[in-house]
Amino acid sequence: GARQVYSDGALIGEGSATGGLGLWYNGGGNTTVYVDNRYDNAASLMQFRMRASGTPVNTMTIEGTGEVGIGSVAPATKLHLSSGTMLVDGSTNIKFQAQGDFPQIVWSDLDEAGGTYNWEISQGRDVAGQMAFATFDQGGFANPSTKMSIAKGGNVGIGTTSPGTTLHVAGGATVTGQATVVSS
Repeated sequence: GARQVYSDGALIGEGSATGGLGLWYNGGGNTTVYVDNRYDNAASLMQFRMRASGTPVNTMTIEGTGEVGIGSVAPATKLHLSSGTMLVDGSTNIKFQAQGDFPQIVWSDLDEAGGTYNWEISQGRDVAGQMAFATFDQGGFANPSTKMSIAKGGNVGIGTTSPGTTLHVAGGATVTGQATVVSS
């Protein structure tokens, strides 16, 4: 395709404001490099490829809507990791923040029969500021059921979302071995 070279970058492909690939840099005090997909629509995407035994393999996809897929050519969320493990190394933090909803971490597991089981750790599902550990009905995200909660003050509830003491168990408890109860 056509190419145009400028002092601060280049257009490759159609070489227009609405098509092709732009490579640009801002050489000011803080150098910024841009890779610019010039197709102006949400259906456009950028794919990064590597060659494995001579065959190109799509390793990362960025869709025009902002979704990023690593190992996925069709990302379904803002960051979609597929077929691999994510490693956070060193003194790095992972932060979950939600606006207008409650932050949550959800695990999904497919059993050998094809059934789906989902678990969640969330903040504010039942009570604002409270951490909840919940399960869902088999096969989806319907009917969440909080199994354990930790209140803002530190009280832990098992079988209750409103623990009134340091440890509040709603229902029976089984202790194997010795249990010691000390009153103060």
